Amino acid sequence: MATAAAALVPRALRAHADRRSGGERIAYYYRAHTYTCVPRHIREDFAWMRDVGTTAVGITLLEQDLEHIPRNLDILFAEAQRAGLRVLGVPSRWGALVAGAPKVPSAFACSHFDTLVRKKNGDYFTNTTFGPMCSVYHPDTLAFVTDGLDRMLGGWPFAMLLWDEVKAYHVLDYSPAARAALGDRVGERAAHLAGVTEFFAKANAHIKQKHPKVTTLLMLYANIEADILASAAACGQLDAIGIDGRPWPADAGGQDEQHGKVLLGAPAERLFQLSAASGKQSFALIENHNMRTADYALLDRHLPQVLALPYDHLIYYYYPRNLERPDEQMALMRTHLRAR
Repeated sequence: MATAAAALVPRALRAHADRRSGGERIAYYYRAHTYTCVPRHIREDFAWMRDVGTTAVGITLLEQDLEHIPRNLDILFAEAQRAGLRVLGVPSRWGALVAGAPKVPSAFACSHFDTLVRKKNGDYFTNTTFGPMCSVYHPDTLAFVTDGLDRMLGGWPFAMLLWDEVKAYHVLDYSPAARAALGDRVGERAAHLAGVTEFFAKANAHIKQKHPKVTTLLMLYANIEADILASAAACGQLDAIGIDGRPWPADAGGQDEQHGKVLLGAPAERLFQLSAASGKQSFALIENHNMRTADYALLDRHLPQVLALPYDHLIYYYYPRNLERPDEQMALMRTHLRAR
């Protein structure tokens, strides 16, 4: 196990030598105060973030949020401006193509059956977490996403937009739209990966044309297959490619969401190499959510190594979900974030 950050990414660090360690700091403020926003509470939270060196706050948006809670977004933006924080927007579960929060089906997917992904036998694809998924090959899917982007980015001054854990890469599509687009290559993995990447490149191009000041980011699992990460890193009009995982090495122990989904060691090396080769910024999300109290010691020991790596953007969860003692973990996070 490497004991120093310089030993973790020796080749990539040379390509990033001119970058300040940690880069921009972003706090995920996932579904905080859902549907009932208390400005005083938000103000206190944003002050905490600002005081530890955070420069941006990340908020998730379901497609329904744009229609039903615009006042909440007004409050969040007013308080972010007061605290001097930029805002990262995270489209959540749109068409079930991406992650985000909460874990719910897409309203659009559930009401537009002609856009849905099909399995090889013709049945609709469904997932127990997020339900049916829209096909990246159906024109109505892209129209739905770009319309949502225009309402989101045109309505509030988002500085950045994140495609969070793109789910479509792992779902082969045999829908009529996919068959028409891919022909004999339908069901072929390489063709499908290229199709998903092209979809997000088109969405990014729309952003750059209509909202040129917005920075575009795309994130995948730290242990994602190499061909998927390489395809995503080549995505057009994408400013930054990133990974998410636990803030420790693979051999450190601790509760993993997936084996090898970590931010130290080989995943970091691979990301820095790909971001440098593709001319994109790099970033990582520290998965300090859903963590056992027993693993706080690992967080305490290895977080400084993650913070020392030359990411352009580094994201952490602010008061994340599923913690038995969240205040204790936030105290650790505060100590290390302020030290960098």
